[in-house]
Amino acid sequence: MPTTPGIYYFVVRAKVDQDTLNQNNPDPDAGPQSLWVKMRTDDSWSISNNGNTLEGQTNWYSMVFTIPVGEDDVPPSTSLTVDGTVGNDGWYTGFTVVRLSASDDLSGVNYTMYNVNGEGWQVYSDPFPVDEGVVNVEYYSVDFAGNVEDVNSFTFKYDGSDPVTSCVLEGDMGLSGWYRGDVTVSLTASDVVSGVDVTWYRLDGEDEWHHYTGSFVVSDEGHHVLEFYSVDVAGNREDTSTRGFYIDNSLPSVSLLYPLGGETLSGTVVVRWNSSDVLSDTLVSLDWSIDGLVWYPLVSDVVDNGSFSWDTTGLFDGNYSLRVTVSDFAGNSASDVSDVFSVSNGVSPPAVDVVFVKPEPGGLYLFGNRFLSLPGSLTVAVGDLDVQVDASVESSVVYVDHVEFYLDGVLQSTV
Repeated sequence: MPTTPGIYYFVVRAKVDQDTLNQNNPDPDAGPQSLWVKMRTDDSWSISNNGNTLEGQTNWYSMVFTIPVGEDDVPPSTSLTVDGTVGNDGWYTGFTVVRLSASDDLSGVNYTMYNVNGEGWQVYSDPFPVDEGVVNVEYYSVDFAGNVEDVNSFTFKYDGSDPVTSCVLEGDMGLSGWYRGDVTVSLTASDVVSGVDVTWYRLDGEDEWHHYTGSFVVSDEGHHVLEFYSVDVAGNREDTSTRGFYIDNSLPSVSLLYPLGGETLSGTVVVRWNSSDVLSDTLVSLDWSIDGLVWYPLVSDVVDNGSFSWDTTGLFDGNYSLRVTVSDFAGNSASDVSDVFSVSNGVSPPAVDVVFVKPEPGGLYLFGNRFLSLPGSLTVAVGDLDVQVDASVESSVVYVDHVEFYLDGVLQSTV
């Protein structure tokens, strides 16, 4: 038996007592035990049956035994390995685990303990993942002799998440996602672990990516595609994001062709105009007016095909103006107004009769009370007026829809 301290490996060899075996079996070729006799006395003997072979063997060996010899007063040794992708500035990225490996030269390692960021000691069994941020791992091992290793400590940085970048567009927003002027682009990136290192962007597929340092303005008209992404300090790269937008700061053009003014219209007439827009199709609205101040719609925001059939028989005879307005998809609009033309369908304007019921003419009234008489029909009133209006029209086609009350040219009421 060795006396020098260390770990030793032993194998036990056994051999059949040949003399005893021969005494018990004087004739190895006789009796039912002949196979067992030859198998244990003749290394060169073998027999095969149905593909199975049995060979003779005189020496038999045990499994390997490990036996420590001597006193074990040396603690085990534990090493730590971080399995993960090394990024920038000493950070680990991607999926990262911590692996512990312990060894002991005599009694062997009994168990290993670890503690992550002071959250409590645990028995190590397999590689373990960690949370993002600065990671401190304390660890030690104990051997079978009871020797306890001094606590080791290792600190590393781990960021497994990509940064996130958002985009804000500011400008005069029109319709259907179009801007009607310059657009200011602002990018904001965030990363809660290692922090944002840099943000990159490019516009409309240009070859060069630009380092984002602050808001920038896009002025060119048309459809634009903005691409952008950020990289954090650890080296994680965000997937490229895309934001599309449209700019149209030009007004459409429109020119009324008929009626232009001076014509006399009756029945159904075809209103015609020319219009165009560089970037989109246009919608059209038509309005008519008696005085050029109050406009009444004929049609609003319909597909612009350059013409409209107008049935004038619903109008009283008199003088009118027509306004055509075209608007593009961004909401930019332009108008053209005709000069005065006449409508003649034999429909007389309505007759209107106005009677002041209260107060009576020829007096000064304060909130319905008469204080003074005034000459003739002169009337001064402070407070409410009670007015009776009779409106009528001699037509089987049109009728009086409503009556509007104006004071000094300003609409006060509609009944």
